Amino acid sequence: MKGKRSELSHTWPGPGRFRSVGPLGAAVISSASGHDYQRSETGPAANVAPNRNAPPNKSAWQELEEILTNVYNFAHNKRELAEKHGKTPAQAVLEKLAEVKDGSDGDIRRTSFTGPKVFLRLAGKNKNRVYGGEWWFDIDLLSTIEKSYSRIYFNDADKRQVIRDLLREYLAITMAWNAIDEIWALELPRGEEITGFESKVARQKLFHDLPLSANGNRMLVGQANQIFFPVKNPLWVTRYRDLTP
Repeated sequence: MKGKRSELSHTWPGPGRFRSVGPLGAAVISSASGHDYQRSETGPAANVAPNRNAPPNKSAWQELEEILTNVYNFAHNKRELAEKHGKTPAQAVLEKLAEVKDGSDGDIRRTSFTGPKVFLRLAGKNKNRVYGGEWWFDIDLLSTIEKSYSRIYFNDADKRQVIRDLLREYLAITMAWNAIDEIWALELPRGEEITGFESKVARQKLFHDLPLSANGNRMLVGQANQIFFPVKNPLWVTRYRDLTP
């Protein structure tokens, strides 16, 4: 939902190349910040006593950094970063972490979702790479907005305008980032899992390049729940609804 997203491939290698994030094994990798982190499994092995000398659990930020480091070090992503952007994977990881911090009001938390479940994303036609989009929100937000206005008569155009305005407000989507012409859905199939990083939406200016109070510029409310998916199956993403003015 934020602007200037990376257009790198976030598919996870595996059967068919389309897998959500699963166990990352037990190898030690070096993070973009220069620290070595132990990759975590999905849970402790059966009949194995816990290691009381093991380091404390990693923070959600460290886990996100690990995932991004793996993604940006895929050969094709590494090549694209160097050829098109003049960046190393480590630089791209730091920029993406900064983007997530800038868009989050407070801390993030790692959450594993199990289907069936639907997440939505707003897009401008022919502008946003929806299949590669990382910021999503729960379908309940749209349902709540629609129920709030269900007893008020709107023609179709007015209803789309109200929905666009309220979603822009709660998701703090600056005008320059997104025209909000469409809604796309990530439909998580029954039994499938996906890992996301949840946070509250940070407040943003309506027009990011203007000072407040100039030409009606103000701070958008934000505070809706948002989920950052660093890796997902693009085959789960479909067009959900038209919101063209």
